[in-house]
Amino acid sequence: MSCHGVSKYKQSVKSIITNAMRYPKMYYRDLYDFRTFLVGYFNAFSELEKIENKDSFDTCFNEWLCHKTDSSGTCGWEYLIRELAKKRNEEPEQLFFTYVQEFLEQWGDKAAK
Repeated sequence: MSCHGVSKYKQSVKSIITNAMRYPKMYYRDLYDFRTFLVGYFNAFSELEKIENKDSFDTCFNEWLCHKTDSSGTCGWEYLIRELAKKRNEEPEQLFFTYVQEFLEQWGDKAAK
């Protein structure tokens, strides 16, 4: 695994997510689209930088969210966010923004692992 590649990947994903939070409709129609985009982005990036799936945003955010909410994420973070939003009577996108901001603050600290 390339630590430099992982670091570049995380920095790039943070930038994408930050911009998507500012202009969501420029990036996706719904969270499923955004998750699909981010998985595709990881796949392309991993081909160039030889980074492992365990370092992907999708995997890391899903594990973090499951732990944070004490929920199962077997269907992925996007589905979990939608289900949590229903239970809380919130908008899924806003709930995602709340959780992803907290996650991204911590995710960068683990870039060298």
